[in-house]
Amino acid sequence: MTGLMTLMKSRMNKNWKHIQPESINDTYVVETVDSNFIPNSSDMCDNEGKADQNAKEYEDKRVVLANLIANLKLDTDENKKIQKQLKKVNTSLTHELNECKSSLEESNDIHDSFKYF
Repeated sequence: MTGLMTLMKSRMNKNWKHIQPESINDTYVVETVDSNFIPNSSDMCDNEGKADQNAKEYEDKRVVLANLIANLKLDTDENKKIQKQLKKVNTSLTHELNECKSSLEESNDIHDSFKYF
């Protein structure tokens, strides 16, 4: 008896009533394991080809993602530089506006002072 047949008989005894054949003509289907089985090499090549293709696609996607991340970092760095420049320009324009306001106030004060003469 093979190992699988022994295991099957053991499980049958545990799970079901053991049924004896009524006559010699009863037949049973028994699955056996052939230890000399050699897989079809063309199927294995197909699987290896698919695995290689999947690995290539994965690597391609990884490279694209890495490039997107690098570009995003460069864009972020450039945006920070631009924001810094804009902040400097804004500060400078704010200062210039305040000077203009101050000059205008002085001018108005001078104008008002001549009004009363």
